[in-house]
Amino acid sequence: MSDNETKHTPVQEPVNKTEEKDEGRPLTAKQGTLASGYQAFRAYLHAHMLLMQCLIFVTAVVWLPVVFVLYCVMFGLSALCWVIELSFIFCATFAGIAGFAVMAQAFWGGLFYIGAALISVGLAVLFLPVIVFSTTKAVEGCKWRTERWVKYVKKEALHD
Repeated sequence: MSDNETKHTPVQEPVNKTEEKDEGRPLTAKQGTLASGYQAFRAYLHAHMLLMQCLIFVTAVVWLPVVFVLYCVMFGLSALCWVIELSFIFCATFAGIAGFAVMAQAFWGGLFYIGAALISVGLAVLFLPVIVFSTTKAVEGCKWRTERWVKYVKKEALHD
């Protein structure tokens, strides 16, 4: 026989269930007749998960208000920043309108109001990165808190 040729041996088929392999371990006759121990475990796990889902639903009276308040606090800073930004825009709008309305009667008074409007617009533009940062962090914080809470519930449900 040359080096290029290899010797093939036929694969032997299992004769009975005790020789079959399941994840490296032979099956016993008892496992075959009990419709697999794995299926029994899955039925137990399903019942256990149903019980945990019921408990989570029943205890929602306690944890749902806490989570709601936590999320409201997280979005509070972001909402405050948005209110400040909108107040700058509101001030700029009305100061500009007042400046143009007063300019016909008192030129320097009209320029004062127009200047106040331009300052308000400038402050609104300068404050914009704070709004973006606070809103982004509020959303990330809520996402992080929700992921942590879901992991905790799953851990408690599975008793890991």
